[in-house]
Amino acid sequence: MLLNENLIDEIQIFTMPIIISNGIELFEVLPKETNLKLIETKPNSTVVVELKYKVL
Repeated sequence: MLLNENLIDEIQIFTMPIIISNGIELFEVLPKETNLKLIETKPNSTVVVELKYKVL
């Protein structure tokens, strides 16, 4: 996977405040622990919030 090979330097996640019983896995199996630093949060005009992380 690209993340485990250190080929990704940023991750952007868009969230919506909705609770569902069966969610979608965000990432496939990640055997390697990855540290992230939150570098930006940006609310959009809707209920969506953008979270931007730097991979450390």
